[in-house]
Amino acid sequence: MTNQLPPPGRYELSFAGLRRYKYCVPKPVDRNCGEEKLSASILIVDDEENICHYLMELFQLEGWNADAAFDGYEGVKNASDRDYDVIVMDIMMPRMTGIEATREIIRRKPQSKIVVITGAPYRKHAQEALESGAKLFIKKPFSSEKIIQAIRDLMGVLEPTPNAVVQ
Repeated sequence: MTNQLPPPGRYELSFAGLRRYKYCVPKPVDRNCGEEKLSASILIVDDEENICHYLMELFQLEGWNADAAFDGYEGVKNASDRDYDVIVMDIMMPRMTGIEATREIIRRKPQSKIVVITGAPYRKHAQEALESGAKLFIKKPFSSEKIIQAIRDLMGVLEPTPNAVVQ
C-alpha cells in the first residue's frame, strides 16, 4: 500500500463486484484552528481490503494512526496485543464474525470502544452488536464525515450517545 492519496474528488469503489460505494477524497485542510491535533490509534477490522485501505488513508488525513486486520481472529489478536483508542469492526467476515470478535475483545478488554459497520441487513445485527459491547453501529455505505464524527464522539471530543445506531 502506498501512503499517497488520489487527488481530491469523487470516486466509486466496487467490492467483489457486488456493490458500489461512493466516497470523496477531501482536500487537505488544517482542521486544528490553532488547537492541538487529536492523536488517536485506531484498529480497522474488515475482510474487504479496499475498505481497510480507504479508512486507513482517511484516518491518516485526520492525523490518526491506523492498523488493519482482515478477519475477526486477527482483529482480536491485534486488540489484545495493543491498546487502541477505537476499533472499527465489520460484522460479516469469514472465520470469525465481527459480533464474535467484539464479544471476545470486550471480554479481554472491557474498556474497548468499538464501532461496528456493515452493509448487511442492519436491524438485527445492530441490536446484537450493541448487546455484545459495541458502542456505535454504522450502516454501510457511510460518509467519510459520519465515520470521522463517530470516532471523535467515542474519543470524547464531543459527548457520545452510548450504544447508538447511526443511520
